[in-house]
Amino acid sequence: MGNISQYRAGAIFVDGGIEATDCLYEGNKAPDEGGAVAVWGGVDATFTKCHFSNNGLETSLGGAIYGDNNAPRTSNCIFENNKAAAGGAVYNCQLLSCRLIGNAAAYGGGAYGSIVESTVVSNNTATANGGGVYGSHIEKSTLQNNTATISGGGAYGSYVYESTLRDNAATANGGGIYGGTARTCLIVHTSAATGGGAYSSTI
Repeated sequence: MGNISQYRAGAIFVDGGIEATDCLYEGNKAPDEGGAVAVWGGVDATFTKCHFSNNGLETSLGGAIYGDNNAPRTSNCIFENNKAAAGGAVYNCQLLSCRLIGNAAAYGGGAYGSIVESTVVSNNTATANGGGVYGSHIEKSTLQNNTATISGGGAYGSYVYESTLRDNAATANGGGIYGGTARTCLIVHTSAATGGGAYSSTI
């Protein structure tokens, strides 16, 4: 907890594989990749029942976890109040049955470039696009109460399948989703200046 790196991986730099269970990563800082953890070189990395809170800086890629070539796998983890430039909680990760709550970034307040399944993404913010997620693949998940200063309150440029987008908001376009695709989804109580539910998206 409370570790600081001059470059990447505030707490742990992984280049040889890791299996972490029931761990707490709190208050770690790095200006580049991975506020808490950076996984490098395509190695296997799994995190189960871990809690990531208050990690990252406004310049980080992945406030809690950054994945290089091989996306780290996380299951039943909580990501709370992390921050980054892109991917407030995670950047290029696989999330299963996780909770992303109150994270912040310019792009992808919750997740950036990630695979998100059976996960709750709520109360995240983006100062630009993608309050909940940006450029991600989402299935059977809930995106709720996320906000974007520009576009894509819930999701931006993402594929969203069998999911619920509720109470998300964007100042400009696509309160629920901007761009990308939403298939078999429930989009309700979302708002934006243009396209309260969806904007320039395939529904």
